[in-house]
Amino acid sequence: DYDYNELNLIYIGNFNWRNLTDTIDGFSLFFDEYGKEMELSYTIIGYGNQSEVDRIKNRINEYGLGEVINYAGIIPYDKLPVFIEQRNVGVSYIPITKAFDIQPPTKTIEYLLAGLPTIATATSENQKLIDDGNGVLIDDTVSGFYDGLCRIKNSKFENNLIRESMRDYTWKSRVHKY
Repeated sequence: DYDYNELNLIYIGNFNWRNLTDTIDGFSLFFDEYGKEMELSYTIIGYGNQSEVDRIKNRINEYGLGEVINYAGIIPYDKLPVFIEQRNVGVSYIPITKAFDIQPPTKTIEYLLAGLPTIATATSENQKLIDDGNGVLIDDTVSGFYDGLCRIKNSKFENNLIRESMRDYTWKSRVHKY
């Protein structure tokens, strides 16, 4: 179970075509408002082309948030559980576009199976997974991300119920069913 007296976000995945700088901008707004009130952090793990990596790193530096936003880059799969155990909110920021709208969001499912309430963009597929008991749906904008953080901050989540909400998505369940 996770403690929600602080918010420690994690994004794991591809950076290309994801507009992740929107999440950094929204996090910065939230940090400016609540950073003195509670502990906040955001860890970004994954890969992308060099221009996307540079955009992310530059945006973190522009806000002077290098101590709060950790760009971790590529982390081997077997090392990810340590990162997830130290975070308490998943970020599934997928642009709401025709290309992404109908793709099953594996990152959302993985965060929820780990018991992390998830801030997820309101793609058609995320709308099938996210409810008030396991996260918040947002617009794919800076203000949408900020709003999602505010809603997470003011909510209570039970990690076991979050995990239970995804019981049909475990490998065991999928293999048995299909």
